[in-house]
Amino acid sequence: MLRDRIPEIMELVIPEDDPTEPCYESETVQLLREIEERAIQGDVTWLAQHGKVYEAIAA
Repeated sequence: MLRDRIPEIMELVIPEDDPTEPCYESETVQLLREIEERAIQGDVTWLAQHGKVYEAIAA
């Protein structure tokens, strides 16, 4: 499940060559891209199978 792949707090990696610019692990970046693509496609079923899905509504 997606929940198992995303820790409660995503840890950042602080590269030794540039400690001013922390970054995510490549696996985390790939996962976030997959989530983004599924959201763009409107794949609510897939997203709901892996976590909570929220929808913006007009006020």
